[in-house]
Amino acid sequence: MEKVKIETTQNVLIEHNIANIGDRVLASLIDFSFLFAYFLIVLFLLGITINLFPNKDIIYIVFFILEIPIFFYSLASNLIFQGQTPGKMIMKTKVVKLDGRSPSLGSYLIRWILRLVDIWLFNGVVALITVIINGKGQRLGDIAAGTSVIKLKKKTFFRHSVYKALPPNYELVFEEAKKLSERDVNTINKAIKAYTQNRNSIVTDILFETSNEVKKKTGIKSNMPPKILLETLIRDYNFLNR
Repeated sequence: MEKVKIETTQNVLIEHNIANIGDRVLASLIDFSFLFAYFLIVLFLLGITINLFPNKDIIYIVFFILEIPIFFYSLASNLIFQGQTPGKMIMKTKVVKLDGRSPSLGSYLIRWILRLVDIWLFNGVVALITVIINGKGQRLGDIAAGTSVIKLKKKTFFRHSVYKALPPNYELVFEEAKKLSERDVNTINKAIKAYTQNRNSIVTDILFETSNEVKKKTGIKSNMPPKILLETLIRDYNFLNR
């Protein structure tokens, strides 16, 4: 399954599964079924209106008013349910921004306007081709809005995350870890990962220098090996900020 990486405003890289074509098509069909059911209700109400008001002008006005929810269905749903329509809720998919921010009214508006080209004018062919070629789960509306549609059912994986799980009986080692910032901890994580993946002399030096810089910033005096010291500080940081 294709994935997309989104870096949040807290410098946490989150990897999501992209909603596949089947998920998106099924979500659209579910939404269409709701709209069709609503349309049948509108026809029923019009039948009642005709009997009550033989004047055709009134009937046209009522029909126009009742059709407004159909026209704004996608835009309103995404705004109200924060990136989801009822169809997307059922299929466990959601619209997200690729820069980690929450989609704005402008983002949803761009996607909604470009549905005219993506879906309605060409029966969804443009959207289908764009999503397949793009590789980030984006139709034209998504590309213009900087969004994508992700799958919520699968687990989210955190890369270089600041936050780590701790055992319930964990005891603090270095109280000086409170002097670290999230950016510091993220840098430490990257240094440790690089060292774990490739223990050459350059990466080892980077780990050593990172350890020294952290000692200077926190005032820690310790003879722990650099990797163990840095891993301990990450756990202590999480303990202090849990």
